[in-house]
Amino acid sequence: MKNSLEGIIIKWACQINDVLKEDSSQAFKDGRHPTPVEEISFWESRQKNLRNIYAQLTEPKARQIGVILEGIDSVYSSSFKKTFKHVVQAVHEADDISLYLKPLRKTFETFESTDFTDSADMISPMLHLVCLVWANSCYYGINSRLVILFKMISNMMIAEASKSLDPGSLFQGEVDESLIKISQIIDSLEFYK
Repeated sequence: MKNSLEGIIIKWACQINDVLKEDSSQAFKDGRHPTPVEEISFWESRQKNLRNIYAQLTEPKARQIGVILEGIDSVYSSSFKKTFKHVVQAVHEADDISLYLKPLRKTFETFESTDFTDSADMISPMLHLVCLVWANSCYYGINSRLVILFKMISNMMIAEASKSLDPGSLFQGEVDESLIKISQIIDSLEFYK
């Protein structure tokens, strides 16, 4: 019984550690260009997954397994406790980050649904909200996370500028109108930079 119980704990700990190791920077794998909405979705999903894991670990059966492991002096008792501690920390982190990123979702979605030439006035308020997240979130205000977010914001800016610079409409319209549109887009990108 001891061996089968310890085997279950090893398998469980490995699965939980895989979830704990997930990072939003993985969105950039395979040459992808994620936008900030994906960052927010990642943290919302992570929060939900971690809360489910926490709920499982706090069920009476799971706590009973911890007591049994301690009672039989299993070497995996400390691993079980450590895994639980890491899950609790990760839940706090995901709760904090989700709380502060959630208000940004509407801003980013509005920015993405607005023509880029009309969105210049949205850049400052959007960056101000990012600064508020940086200043107030206990877990998101670190350089590595902000670098990821700014990469995603830059991806969003590039994607929206590219949509506005659709070659089909750009070369079919009047030269003066196209030049004005290009100038507006360059000005917006310069302002963001």
